[in-house]
Amino acid sequence: MTTHDLLERLSQDALLRSVDLFRLVLDAIPAGVVVMDAQGEIVLSNPAAERIWSAVIPDPSARYARTRAWWYDTGKPVEPHEWGSQRALARGETSIEQLVEIEAYDGARRIIQNSAVPIRDSSNAIVGAVVVNEDITERKNAEAALEASATQLRGLAARLMDVQDEARRRIARMLHETMAQDLAALKMLLARLTRTSDRLSGVDRDLLGSAIQLADGSMSGIRTLSYLLHPPLLDEAGLLSAVRWYAEGFAARSGIAVDLDVPPEFQRLPQDLETTLFRVVQEALINIHRHAESPTARIRLAIVDGGLSMEIADRGRGIPADLVARLMNGEGAMGVGIAGMRERLTLLGGTLDIESTSAGTTVRVGVPLELEGL
Repeated sequence: MTTHDLLERLSQDALLRSVDLFRLVLDAIPAGVVVMDAQGEIVLSNPAAERIWSAVIPDPSARYARTRAWWYDTGKPVEPHEWGSQRALARGETSIEQLVEIEAYDGARRIIQNSAVPIRDSSNAIVGAVVVNEDITERKNAEAALEASATQLRGLAARLMDVQDEARRRIARMLHETMAQDLAALKMLLARLTRTSDRLSGVDRDLLGSAIQLADGSMSGIRTLSYLLHPPLLDEAGLLSAVRWYAEGFAARSGIAVDLDVPPEFQRLPQDLETTLFRVVQEALINIHRHAESPTARIRLAIVDGGLSMEIADRGRGIPADLVARLMNGEGAMGVGIAGMRERLTLLGGTLDIESTSAGTTVRVGVPLELEGL
């Protein structure tokens, strides 16, 4: 054997070892890998590709005649020329992880991520394509189940919030119509006793006066509590009247000046939306009072581009960005309230965002509207 023959034999052995190694690697890859020639005929495939499709059909015409597939996002059938492999061969395009639902050749339905890359020779001519398929059926089914659970959970949350609001209404009505009325009657009875107070000792007259003041204070406290739970104005006159009333009371109780920038009037909103927006105002102003150390607060309500926009802003110390992120995720006592507001708005198709700097914090709410006259 000559030196030339020996070198040629060694080169052939190295090539065979490289091919064997490539085959081992290809067989170990969990994703389906297919190599096509320039005419679209399959010249190489791995076991994963056969598992996904249940078979590998080399001939392009026979393969596309039997292939059934639909774009995952739209449900439209995938035409032969739309496959990534065909676009790679015809136009040199690269396709990455396109979602396709397929019916394998044994009838099984699967969801795959389809990628295709053209193969070019030294002169840059397209001589084939590599196709990679990843079976993500289980992942997509798990995502669908998770989304269904999330939808169910949102429905339960909406029901819980409705129950809470109805409970607030009933308690507020009971406080206003029973306890407040009973205290009013008690005050009237005590007032009648003052007509004969000259028969009482000085100590008893003082006690009677204290009892009347106590009844009067209890009436005022119960009335305020009743209105805070659910202001009658919210049902009777709408959101604007309720917000004006609450802002005035909040300013008086907290010492924080509240500036209102609201339309003079606009059409009534659906009850659940008005209730939600009022709760957002309540929660935001309470947080300003507890945490912001701001001398002022500003409430702005407007109809912009067919949607309702609301902002509650302060000029307080602000909230660090990392804390804002945690609060938006519902962490901490303050975060629970913010998460509740976001969930209420999400159920109505709305959004809630918080922007905070060292100059203050702004809570922004946006809700789409489909109401005439707004």
